[in-house]
Amino acid sequence: MTRLRSTLANMAVTDERSPLSGQRVEELEFQDGTIRSRTGNVGELLTDVLARGAAEGLEAEGESAATQHQSLTASSMGYGAVFVEVGVDAQLGEIRVRRVCGAFAAGHILNPLLAKSQYVGGLIGGIGMALHERTTTDLASGHIVGDSLADYLIPVHADIPEFDIAMIEEEDLQLPSGVKGIGMLGTAGIQAAIANAEDQAKSPNTKVLGSSSESAAKRQYALEINRSGTAGFGARRPFQMLAALGWPKTVSVVRKAIKGEQGKGG
Repeated sequence: MTRLRSTLANMAVTDERSPLSGQRVEELEFQDGTIRSRTGNVGELLTDVLARGAAEGLEAEGESAATQHQSLTASSMGYGAVFVEVGVDAQLGEIRVRRVCGAFAAGHILNPLLAKSQYVGGLIGGIGMALHERTTTDLASGHIVGDSLADYLIPVHADIPEFDIAMIEEEDLQLPSGVKGIGMLGTAGIQAAIANAEDQAKSPNTKVLGSSSESAAKRQYALEINRSGTAGFGARRPFQMLAALGWPKTVSVVRKAIKGEQGKGG
């Protein structure tokens, strides 16, 4: 992104046809699809800059150093497992998440109420990612359509199901305090669980789910992630985590869900 902006800024200041011609690159900023000068009352649309200098588009490459997990002697990551029950309208294809069961292990929990709130917030965000949110680009201008909360579809109270959250207390001797970061642990995995439950709930007569091919493709991708096992949150097995709570009924329900009971997935 930085390289693209630098290229666009240089194109604008060196083009005599641009209102920004002769301006200093350091004084330019990008805002609302334009390049503007912070010191002068001049600016230009990005589309105009591209139309003159790079009608075929621009490309830039970047890289960031990856964490070499294989070389780590210890990891302070949290673990979790998520299971959901969904309902699918056979006529409209509408999907409703009815229940969410999540079990998480993130070291010593200092504030259980705050930790549970973080998990629930992450799960709600994941529901939005799976069923509501989408990115639409205006092909004419390149702008993102729905770039504000007034236009962007996110879950509301009516979309939120019942949450059953279990926090597994664990002792990590590698950490002096035993405390781990929860972060986005609640968000990871629920998309795949929803896609898996949706796949189980569908019948041959169910219409194509989602309002667009993009939505269907996203959920299919999440489903494939789930089947490949990469949505499993580390080494802990879901049944072991649930059984640690003394939840034989929940474990039984989950086992039935994974064996193909209609409308449940994890």
